[in-house]
Amino acid sequence: VAASAIRATGSLARVLGPGFRSLAQQAAPALVKRGADKKAVVAEAVRGCLAALSTASCLTLAEAAELALAAMSRSTNTQLRSTAARWLAAAVSAADAEGVGRSL
Repeated sequence: VAASAIRATGSLARVLGPGFRSLAQQAAPALVKRGADKKAVVAEAVRGCLAALSTASCLTLAEAAELALAAMSRSTNTQLRSTAARWLAAAVSAADAEGVGRSL
């Protein structure tokens, strides 16, 4: 059930894009924490949803970086750190594809 809800959140993010911004800002911290879920189905849904938040411009690169870096520094859980690092890499790639990274 959790994986389906997380996938639905990612689908909404893709469709609504920047219109999903306020909800994305609320959901992203909880999603990062769920990235360490022992159930592979849930962890994969979390990674897909976080990628959707970045590629659909629901969160800025700075917001994604702040959340990901905070999660990596707070946790000793390697799975959570890995999820946060992958999300940060996806956010940087999405920003670079939009041309944001070139100005940095």
